[in-house]
Amino acid sequence: MSDDHRPWSRSSAQGEYYEIEDLWRDLWINAINALASRAAGYAQAPNPQEIVSDPGPLVQLLRSDTPMPSSVRHALADLLVPEDPASWDFMLVPKRVVKFDRMIGPELDAVHCYAKLMDAGAESSESAAEEAGKNHLVDGRTINRYRAKLKRLGERLRGSH
Repeated sequence: MSDDHRPWSRSSAQGEYYEIEDLWRDLWINAINALASRAAGYAQAPNPQEIVSDPGPLVQLLRSDTPMPSSVRHALADLLVPEDPASWDFMLVPKRVVKFDRMIGPELDAVHCYAKLMDAGAESSESAAEEAGKNHLVDGRTINRYRAKLKRLGERLRGSH
């Protein structure tokens, strides 16, 4: 691509021109750096190995339409499975989400019970929720909260939120 057709942006701090792709890359890399930065005063800190995590900037970028350069995709892959030599001094380690287990176990079962009661011709939504709640040791309002939460999850997974 010739220089005439490349998107450019001017950085007022340095007074230099940067390609838009370079700005996107820097934005993503800064977000990754914020994901796990060392404790303040790294060498003087009581525990210099302590990581202060701020996933917010990276999460915000991942949920946006901001283009992700291939170098950033490779950096995220290295955070999950570091290559030799490692390019980061930390890695992302999967951890179970206890709330998810609770939602998928008893809450999904309770909503399924509610759906079966509705399919069987329950008098009303409220009576089905109350009956399902009795079977799961919660009240009808709690069943309705479970239903709303699972509906939001379904919408998010389908990308319709």
